[in-house]
Amino acid sequence: MVTALETIATNHQQINSFGFGDIWEQNSSGTIYYPQMFVEIESSNIAAKKLNLTMRFYFMDVVKNGEVNENEVLSDQLEIAKDVIAQLQHNDYDWIFDAENVPMQDFTENLTDSVAGWSADITLEVPYTFDRCAIPMTPISVEVGGTSVRIYDQDGNTIEQVSCGGSYQVTVVSAIDGGLSNSTYTNSVITP
Repeated sequence: MVTALETIATNHQQINSFGFGDIWEQNSSGTIYYPQMFVEIESSNIAAKKLNLTMRFYFMDVVKNGEVNENEVLSDQLEIAKDVIAQLQHNDYDWIFDAENVPMQDFTENLTDSVAGWSADITLEVPYTFDRCAIPMTPISVEVGGTSVRIYDQDGNTIEQVSCGGSYQVTVVSAIDGGLSNSTYTNSVITP
């Protein structure tokens, strides 16, 4: 993802550098060629088979002594921010971005370098399939001979815990099996 964001910045003809990380480290990696697009992770969560990454994008340029170009810098950086927001919606990326509501804030003289610009809080949704088979790990032994059995849904969530020797009723509806049946299936005894 970071590579794709850097490519967006690199290919924009008015952005001269890209940065990623904590904003307080923004100018610790050497010479910065402004205007710059800098991205900082704010938060993330997993919900409904999606990894939601909320990031703060900074679009900034140097303000000259006396702030003679501050309004021009703010105007230019706003246009660059709008360009990037439009580009993030392109279908070729691995994420989904809904630009219907993007909180934005202007800033002036905010960092070590005397810069001004705009920040935008953007959430990119990335599909997440909970694929335990793809995890690079040694197999885990599961205790056999316990007193109960867990029943999981297709996403790996526990939906029921049944005592050994008990029963569990499974209902298959036509929406699940493609309309082949409306039957109810019952296990009479569950053993570990």
